[in-house]
Amino acid sequence: MTARQTGQPTPDPADQTADQPETGSALPVRERDRTYFPRAWGITPYDYVQSMMDAVAAFGLLHAAVKRGIFELLSNEELTADELAAACNAKPSYLWRVMNWLHANSFVALRDDRYRLTDLGRGLTAAAERSQRDAVLVTGHPYWLRAIGDLDQTFVRGYPLPEDGLFPYSHLADDDELSYHFNRFMLSRSHAIGVKIANLDDYAHVRTVCDIGGGLGGILAKILHAHPHVTGVLLERPEVAADAHTYFSLQDLDGRVKVIAGDMFDGIPAADRYLLSSVAHNLGDVNYLSLLTQLSQAMAANDHADLLIAEGMLPSAPGRPSRWYDIDARMMAMFPDGRVRSEDEHRRLLEHAGLRAVRSLMLPDDQTLLIAQHAPALIGS
Repeated sequence: MTARQTGQPTPDPADQTADQPETGSALPVRERDRTYFPRAWGITPYDYVQSMMDAVAAFGLLHAAVKRGIFELLSNEELTADELAAACNAKPSYLWRVMNWLHANSFVALRDDRYRLTDLGRGLTAAAERSQRDAVLVTGHPYWLRAIGDLDQTFVRGYPLPEDGLFPYSHLADDDELSYHFNRFMLSRSHAIGVKIANLDDYAHVRTVCDIGGGLGGILAKILHAHPHVTGVLLERPEVAADAHTYFSLQDLDGRVKVIAGDMFDGIPAADRYLLSSVAHNLGDVNYLSLLTQLSQAMAANDHADLLIAEGMLPSAPGRPSRWYDIDARMMAMFPDGRVRSEDEHRRLLEHAGLRAVRSLMLPDDQTLLIAQHAPALIGS
């Protein structure tokens, strides 16, 4: 990846001049073409596409290094390439080439033939506070990669078709190792968001928070630690609920959380505040609206109840670059009707369910928090 891609965009000559003559292979510079190449002004289309293809191999190397345990091996000591090769059962000549790539990309540093982790590399160890280790292992798993590779047929069918016939959560229930990494991937991703949500200034009326589909309960744990008067309810799939019990115990939250093993579409527990974090993008509009309607009905009995939706959201203006288009493609590849929505789309579905978004806040990792309240006059609008 070039410096121009990772740094600030170069000034667009179109800001100073009108049409310029086209020279060589550089992009034509025209004032009206600013949206043609928004993310990498000054880089040729050829090089831009090439960088995308190169990223596939780069991720393959990163995944291999994580899977072979290179970052864990270097977490407490400095090792040579030969020592690493012996420890992770790899061919020395191949391992050396992987280490060259890791060194060139600043994951490791080299001193006297011995490798050590940089701060970037430490972010891929299990002990890192916001570790990306499990995220890399999940994203590089054959199930995930096959889904992306089948996107062209998904376009034709109008729905994904997993090779084993199981959609993601059913597949996770059958694969203990992948499920372990996936749950910890979600836990790591929720860390900064949980801190932000726990620091909201309106918990005085809240006695019970119900986290629906909250994984191991990372966000809920942050809330409970920050607000001792609050108790929690976690509603999760049975295969996740057992691990959630263990997680809350390790967080010294025994007795303050009720973990319910069940389906979110089979009933919503009573609470003062409901939380949906990274759930909506797995659902098509029909199922999402069904869930919101159940939440609206549960909130109708409590004048103070509210709903917090934490999601990545597409830009409202078309053509604006966003990482959420990439996530939307992944949802398309893996979940029937799964999709990332814009804030306006969320608001419309909320209103149709009898809920009104009353507040919108930015969260870490370019996510958005919508806070909604019951508004019966809007039902079916």
